[in-house]
Amino acid sequence: DDLAALLAAGHAHATVAIHLDEDRRTILGYVMDASDATAPVSEADALAAASGALDYPNPARIAPEVASLLLFSARGGDFGGVAVVGAFTGSVFLAFDIVWTGNGQVTYPAAWRSAEELGGGCAPGTLELGDVRRVPLDLGVGFFEEHVPVVLATVFSTALASAVTAGGMRVDETVVIQVPRYPTSGDTSAHQWVVVLSLSPAPE
Repeated sequence: DDLAALLAAGHAHATVAIHLDEDRRTILGYVMDASDATAPVSEADALAAASGALDYPNPARIAPEVASLLLFSARGGDFGGVAVVGAFTGSVFLAFDIVWTGNGQVTYPAAWRSAEELGGGCAPGTLELGDVRRVPLDLGVGFFEEHVPVVLATVFSTALASAVTAGGMRVDETVVIQVPRYPTSGDTSAHQWVVVLSLSPAPE
């Protein structure tokens, strides 16, 4: 399939982002990209990509520092947005509206690839996850660490781990992003999740 072909193509860097629903057991879709760049994109180029994905002006880079991703936030009164850019691909993998008085929405990508392409019912395997980073995009609520094992188990119950191994790739960094529907909500049922895998060729 397309994912297996991308991973087997020998790119210097590949990124796969998997979008999970609030129940943490349902995959809504995924996106992927690859690059042969030998160095990360500049912050200016990443900022330009983020600006194009957000409906609010003057986004600025925000913490935490994550090697494989650059995060930008823009605010306009009670509204705003967050965009996540691949450090080596320069592509926006996620953009999210902040709506303080209503539901926030994932606005980018407009369409995710079908979760069915990832398969299911697979053993988790022994894939090393590299550096595992946690990123809350709640802007007011702590990170729900207790849900990370379920989120990762759902992602790796697919054929993704075997596709990574078969493609001769390794995971350099796994980024778990907590995406709230309500930015100030402490209700765990109001948070979706995105897991981003940063991949490079495994040593021979």
